[in-house]
Amino acid sequence: AFYQDVIAAYGHPDKSRGKKLMSRVIDALRQGLPAGLEELAQYPQFPQVVGDLHV
Repeated sequence: AFYQDVIAAYGHPDKSRGKKLMSRVIDALRQGLPAGLEELAQYPQFPQVVGDLHV
């Protein structure tokens, strides 16, 4: 489901909506990290992925 969500967000015709969808995907990934990998959720460039998308 993750891959399909990323593709749907990236390919969404409405750029604003696509960025919101990608933010949700990223938030879901952050919440689903296994124990010991919490520092990945704090990675400073991770949220910038949404801003860097050319949707």
